[in-house]
Amino acid sequence: MHYGTITSLPPEMVLSKAQVFFGELGLKSTRKTPNHLSMEGQGGSVIMDLSIGAETEVDIETNKFDSHVKQFLQRIG
Repeated sequence: MHYGTITSLPPEMVLSKAQVFFGELGLKSTRKTPNHLSMEGQGGSVIMDLSIGAETEVDIETNKFDSHVKQFLQRIG
């Protein structure tokens, strides 16, 4: 599934929060750039892309972690 939101948080903070949040679920980072984070584990994945402008647009594709992605987006939104 795809999910998204817009946040006033800077991209580096969004990525940092995502690594902690999803890391606590047992996911490991497989790729990280200034506007992308991929994490896998527990039989699923979370792929996050950021569009950087006046605000940060967050687009997440997930396999198995839908409810957790929704929680994360509420926290940063």
